[in-house]
Amino acid sequence: MKNKIKTRLIKWWGNMRQMGSGLKEAESSGRGAEKILRETEQWLSQIINFLPDATFAIDKGGKVIVWNRAIEDMTGVKASDIIGKSDYEYSLPFYGIRRPILIDLVLVSNEEIERKYRFVKKEGGVLLAEANVPVRGINKVLWGKASPLYDNEGNIVGAIESIRDITARKQAEIALQESEERFRTLVENASDIIFRTDSTGHFTFFNPVALRLSGFTQEELLGKNYLTLIRLDMRDEAAKWFGRQFVKKIENTYFEYPFITKSGQEI
Repeated sequence: MKNKIKTRLIKWWGNMRQMGSGLKEAESSGRGAEKILRETEQWLSQIINFLPDATFAIDKGGKVIVWNRAIEDMTGVKASDIIGKSDYEYSLPFYGIRRPILIDLVLVSNEEIERKYRFVKKEGGVLLAEANVPVRGINKVLWGKASPLYDNEGNIVGAIESIRDITARKQAEIALQESEERFRTLVENASDIIFRTDSTGHFTFFNPVALRLSGFTQEELLGKNYLTLIRLDMRDEAAKWFGRQFVKKIENTYFEYPFITKSGQEI
């Protein structure tokens, strides 16, 4: 939603600029039209600066026309130092060289540029991409979204890109994946039966020992109720403990109960 609003705001800004040019030529408009145009541009600039994602825009010739505060904070480059500049000036804070980046793919398709990203996903005229980028000497994982800018006649007059730093999220995902892999290795190599159920008591996981000793396949047990493998007297402590887990009163305990194999044998 935020990106749609940004695109509409920039489109409106472009329309107002065009309208202002025409108004300035009209004698009846005089200085009042110029004042309205300046106030409108200032208002839209304040809105764009308020956006939380690093955002910038270029015209069709590659000249920077928007550089908000969030991207100033991300790159260390002030808007006053880059607005109006072209020749891929906007790529320098990210890559240290002048080169096409995601925003340029909106205007010109280029497979070589696409290969520099982990992926480039196209949704209509909008491009989504993720890349490892050295920003201010620190390697970051950045997620970008770029889309065209249109004038009031529907012609493409530039492009806008929003950039989000997702480094922390990616690091958390990697740490979680590594933790899950370590856990799975331990569980799958354990000599004890290990299984997991969801909050309704239906199986969601078994280790190889549980499958081997029960005689069931994973397909036969997944989604089945835990009572398929466990014979409980609903009056004993084991049954009461299982019941408590399914009303969110999680606790650890130890007890014995019959484990039923596919052939009906008790372990």
